[in-house]
Amino acid sequence: MRLIKARAQNYRSIEHSGEFEISDLTCLVGKNEAGKTALLNALRGFRPSDDFEFEKTKDDPRRFLNRYYERHRSRSSEVITTWWHLTKEEPPNCGACQYSRLPKTCGPLEGKS
Repeated sequence: MRLIKARAQNYRSIEHSGEFEISDLTCLVGKNEAGKTALLNALRGFRPSDDFEFEKTKDDPRRFLNRYYERHRSRSSEVITTWWHLTKEEPPNCGACQYSRLPKTCGPLEGKS
């Protein structure tokens, strides 16, 4: 299983990153404060290795925070969508492949204020 494409949105300075491909070596280039670290943190939130959690008041784009519930009627905000390449040995419905749905959405901003 290999991550091949991702899209981040509604996270810190990122309103919508657009879809971008990920290969064995992927380089993020941008000016200071352009959102490179925010993009990496959004990806990190997909499968965190520590106590990482998305927080609505901290992580939703600040310019939209007052209109959060108006923009996200379901009370959650989609942060990261990922696309995966599966090998023949990894069927999309196997129990061990918990991250195998295409596209995979993770990281709702809910429950914290």
